[in-house]
Amino acid sequence: MTKRIFILLAVCFLLLPALPALADLLFEPDNSFFARNQQDCIPLNRSFYANGSNGYVSVKTEPDSKAEVTKLKNGSLLRAYYTYTQNRDTWVYLENYGDDRMSGWVPMDQLALKYDYISFEEEHGGDFYQYMDSYRAVRRAETLVFWTWPGSGEFTYGDPATLSMWLTVDKAYRDTDGRVWGFIRHSYGVRNVWLCLFDPSNDSIPAFNPEPVPELVPPPEIWPPADDPDPEPSLPWLAIGLVAGAVVCTVVLIRVFWKPKRSA
Repeated sequence: MTKRIFILLAVCFLLLPALPALADLLFEPDNSFFARNQQDCIPLNRSFYANGSNGYVSVKTEPDSKAEVTKLKNGSLLRAYYTYTQNRDTWVYLENYGDDRMSGWVPMDQLALKYDYISFEEEHGGDFYQYMDSYRAVRRAETLVFWTWPGSGEFTYGDPATLSMWLTVDKAYRDTDGRVWGFIRHSYGVRNVWLCLFDPSNDSIPAFNPEPVPELVPPPEIWPPADDPDPEPSLPWLAIGLVAGAVVCTVVLIRVFWKPKRSA
């Protein structure tokens, strides 16, 4: 019995580093449409730039709704958590916790994807390989530099004391200058980052593969923009207008062509 308890505790201890990742997968937004259609919402968890055809995007309370949460200028950076498809149109659930906190739904075709580690893998995944070398430089480092992808020029610092003992590199990549990079999917709060394995403390590696700048429709000069006008009158008002026009025409024709006979 004691042995079984010891094994169970050991397994739980080994699973601790994965708990934050599991929590991310189980994230459920406080959105009524999501609550009603959760089984049809697909996790996404990537960043996008607003890129509407009019220079902005209109964030809706739910897909195909006329109720608007807010308008966002093109170029606004947004975090997308779920997608939902109906009538062949894909909508994205967004949340933003900056100064202008908001959440809602936007059509996918009004967004431009921000280049990320997934984009890097799609572009260079054919050159990835299984890393079988040592982690000597990582364990000796006083500071670790985590990059969004090799050559991105974007990084954060990490403490090797909590990482080096549990470091696991899922895949490796060698750049054109011979630097070896390791991808860390998750380890003690570090998720989806790249580490230069032979020079892990160097934060001066040139940005040889910076983020591509997406082509965005310029935002409107006047902000906020006026509400979009109704492109055509609704059917009831159109019918009323036609009937009223017919009555006026009839009255005019009667007055022109019909004259009462004068008595002798």
